Amino acid sequence: MGAGAHDLQRERLERYRAAVCDPAAGAELARIGRDLDDAGIGIAGSALRRPPSGFSPAPDAAPFLLHKALFSAVTEPAALATAPEFLDGVEQHWARLAPLHLWLVAHVQADQGRPRSRG
Repeated sequence: MGAGAHDLQRERLERYRAAVCDPAAGAELARIGRDLDDAGIGIAGSALRRPPSGFSPAPDAAPFLLHKALFSAVTEPAALATAPEFLDGVEQHWARLAPLHLWLVAHVQADQGRPRSRG
């Protein structure tokens, strides 16, 4: 089970970097990252050796400027899929992953703030 955004293309990568540099959004992402680290899950997607020039990240959010993708995942044994405790595990993992998903929707998704069509 996972949450995140792989291979952020130009427009989304620009929105992502702007959010990392925003004091409130960057601090929120840093907190989400700490929470996932504390849970033993972490965040992946770091691809750069140095942050891109011209960006001033929010305090504690600087490592996230090294990312060109941002995702987190939990892997469980396949046998768990048929076990009675499967849904409890899914619920527990999603509770940890959902903040990352919601942060990306709020700050990176292309249609943020616009109503979705129901066509």
